[in-house]
Amino acid sequence: MSRAGDVLVSPATGERLVFLRTAADGGVLEYELEFVPHGFAARNHLHPLQEERHEVLEGSLGIVVDGRERRLQPGDVETVPVGTQHRIFAIQDAPLKGRFTVTPALESEVLLETLFGLGGDPSLLQLAVIFDRFADLGRPPRPPAAVQKALLAPLAAFGRARGFRIGA
Repeated sequence: MSRAGDVLVSPATGERLVFLRTAADGGVLEYELEFVPHGFAARNHLHPLQEERHEVLEGSLGIVVDGRERRLQPGDVETVPVGTQHRIFAIQDAPLKGRFTVTPALESEVLLETLFGLGGDPSLLQLAVIFDRFADLGRPPRPPAAVQKALLAPLAAFGRARGFRIGA
């Protein structure tokens, strides 16, 4: 379990995450991230149980929240309410630095540790195991959650049988 001050670095992408506060610090996850938006965050998704705050520290970041697009510059903040469809996107080639706050933290730091630990492009079976475990932290808006669960459960079970696990 991560603590404030812990650093994750993705060997595949060079992304760097520094935990500022974790669930152990009072139930809120706050971290700084140097990255270029891609992957899950760049696709429409929602957090069924969490509010997410995005603050740009360096560079520029595009964000679409509930169909409304903004381009954030240093000092700009966008808060995404619980259950609201959103996505972020790159508007520059260089990495940007942002501060993200997730309330409540739940198991978000474990999810981040898992994704950084994989360091690259996870297989379909690994993704099924991840999304099966962390569906309450983030998921695509469509199909409905019950359909996603029904489709992923057998893949996740097969993935676990093949040795795929959660963890960094």
